Amino acid sequence: MRFISCLVVVLTGICAACSDTPTMPDRHGIPQVGLVCVPGSASLMLCRAPISCSLYPCAAGTPADVTQEAEWRVDDTSVAKMDAPGVVRAVGIGHTLLRVKWTSTDFWTPIAVFNGTAPLPTYEYEGMIYDGGAAPRTPLSGARVEILDGLAAGRSTTSGAMPDSYPGALPIATPGHYAFFGMPSGTYRLRVSRAGYQTQEIETRQMADVTLSPVQ
Repeated sequence: MRFISCLVVVLTGICAACSDTPTMPDRHGIPQVGLVCVPGSASLMLCRAPISCSLYPCAAGTPADVTQEAEWRVDDTSVAKMDAPGVVRAVGIGHTLLRVKWTSTDFWTPIAVFNGTAPLPTYEYEGMIYDGGAAPRTPLSGARVEILDGLAAGRSTTSGAMPDSYPGALPIATPGHYAFFGMPSGTYRLRVSRAGYQTQEIETRQMADVTLSPVQ
């Protein structure tokens, strides 16, 4: 009985010590600023700068939006300029970058002004051209890819060539690959042609691969 009593005392002491063990502190994510932009009028684009946190929840008191507190900048003021925090005005046709910074975090996005439009967020439309007369999935360079409609109508590029890019990007030429940078969101009709192959027309919203068949 004495042994059992001693064991109870020891276990009680251990449990009491465990209850005093400090718990892990709450973990908080690192705040990151973002950009959300929509057309506001014939010449204005309206943007917000929301805050999100990576991996873990934001710490208490972290703002959900810093549109008014953030620093805003347009790289090329001959294309667009800031009228107020989050308010971007069209100045001239062209492509540039919109930047937002809050404390130690920043974010940027390509924007463009087209004929008669407000500044618009832009994206990359890309794909691969393949040779339907060669081994499966053989890239085909030298094909002409044309945009037939929309705000970017008339632009063209060549598969396998060095693509145009938004300011500051480092594009790479890849066999069979084509890319259009600075494209506003939407559906576009493309014409793909190359001597010795049948011409194709397709519709795409962002990325499209095309296989051209040799002329019989």
